[in-house]
Amino acid sequence: MMRWVLSGGMILGLCGLSQGGDWPGWLGPKRDNHAPVSLKPWSEPLTVAWRVPVGEGHGGPIAADGKVFLHYKIRDAEKEEVLCLDAQTGTERWRQSYDRPPFVNQFGNGPRSTPLWHDGRLYTLGVTGLVTAWDAHSGHRFWQTDLLAQLQAKNLFFGISTSPLMVDGQLIVMVGGAGCCLVALDPQTGRITRQTGDDAASYSSPVAWSLDGAGKQILLLTAAGLHGFEPRSLKSLWFVPFKDRLNESSSTPVWFANRLFISSVTAGMLAIDIAAPKGDAAWEPKVSWKNPALSCYFGTPVGFNQHLYVVTGSLPPLASANLHCVDPATGQVLWTKRKVGTYHATLMRTREHLLMLEETGDLVLIQPDPKEYRELCRGKVCRNTWAHPALAQGQLFLRDGQELLAVTLPTAGR
Repeated sequence: MMRWVLSGGMILGLCGLSQGGDWPGWLGPKRDNHAPVSLKPWSEPLTVAWRVPVGEGHGGPIAADGKVFLHYKIRDAEKEEVLCLDAQTGTERWRQSYDRPPFVNQFGNGPRSTPLWHDGRLYTLGVTGLVTAWDAHSGHRFWQTDLLAQLQAKNLFFGISTSPLMVDGQLIVMVGGAGCCLVALDPQTGRITRQTGDDAASYSSPVAWSLDGAGKQILLLTAAGLHGFEPRSLKSLWFVPFKDRLNESSSTPVWFANRLFISSVTAGMLAIDIAAPKGDAAWEPKVSWKNPALSCYFGTPVGFNQHLYVVTGSLPPLASANLHCVDPATGQVLWTKRKVGTYHATLMRTREHLLMLEETGDLVLIQPDPKEYRELCRGKVCRNTWAHPALAQGQLFLRDGQELLAVTLPTAGR
């Protein structure tokens, strides 16, 4: 094992452009944590292509159309800012800021949501519920809607954390509360066009999903459980109860090995079997298994080669994040790599490997193997971070508490 330190059914790809290796939104081009590139183990220190100072936040960067975008809070001000950089050089293209309502939290005061790039527009969602549309090329602000104020909804303890989704020409956001659990906006004007449901919000993000030609659905893990919504009407087609006792469900639903998987920090993990109904019959999801030990805090599992890789977390005072390889058919844990973080580590799937960014800032390349944990190489790339990185065209874009960085990764073409 090499250790080096830095020198310097299907989930639908409806969240933005996926050509050219872009990473246009939360969890990538298909919202499934998959970067379709071939990485090579590195035997030399990785190279930081560029780095720039940024403000506070846990939302990750995105990369699209040759640019990198990041949303954060300006230090010592109740303002949020959007920064656009040239992806290759780190040169600033534009930055725009706006005032927001006051928000203070012991685990950070900046945005938690990851922006969305779609058809030349950028959509950001602030920690206090301000959703904004920008011209991704110039930074011109088209519109801004205060979702909590307009819908008379309450913010979450840790602040709004869900990331927006584009489905069938609608901008989809989870808000939470009476009549406004799920909200659709006109992406051209910011006007709320539909709203539905009474569930309280969670910290999870919606996913577009389709099964056996039965039409698209929006999968949404709320504070009450998992819904399948029809995209145009926002009607709930089916529901599986799943409640975290602290209302902290944060991981994104995963479709893998013909099953849906959901998890939270106190409720463990559920595997759900679901089949497309015939005719006018109702959808009938069934829980296949439950494992209380597979308690994701705010990481999302990744499926690879018929096995599920899961980072679990636990609450203080014994907080520890651990990586597991899980049999998706039974929920059995095949092996565990302990202490990959205090609360968190992010996982990403490439063509041949898993890429894990540990909470301490170590980047780890892993050979997936159901028999044992196989670490190929690692390098420290940043300070402590909870933000999910973006991988586009051989560059890993990531943020910590102080900087946005681009790290060059060795790919099969280099």
